[in-house]
Amino acid sequence: MQSLLAVLGALLGIVLVPLALAGGTAWLLLPGHLAFAGACAAGAVLAGLDGHPWRARTFGGAYLLGSVLVVAALAIGSEARDGSWYWILPWAAGLVWGWAPPVIAGIMGFVGERRRRARTRRVVRRRRRALQGS
Repeated sequence: MQSLLAVLGALLGIVLVPLALAGGTAWLLLPGHLAFAGACAAGAVLAGLDGHPWRARTFGGAYLLGSVLVVAALAIGSEARDGSWYWILPWAAGLVWGWAPPVIAGIMGFVGERRRRARTRRVVRRRRRALQGS
């Protein structure tokens, strides 16, 4: 499932950049960026619960990179259209949920580290019992 979310998130991130360059499609960024944020947050949660802290943090980093590219594309698109400010409202609306995926990825990185350590201790304990019992 994490791989599917990673591919979905990457495709959404790639599609959002050209959408941000054109003035008429800037409003499509809102649902697209919300889906991108959801895919990155869900991937981070699944990776953290599986005990993979690096993957959870990677989802957060990919989200930040994609969001920076979208904002840069919005700025370039507005400059190409004689300094118009069409991008301000979609960008401001995206800030409503834009903080959540990096925070979730950071928390799930911590949770993933704890789960990995607990799982490692549990496996070592079971192996020791199996070796002592045989």
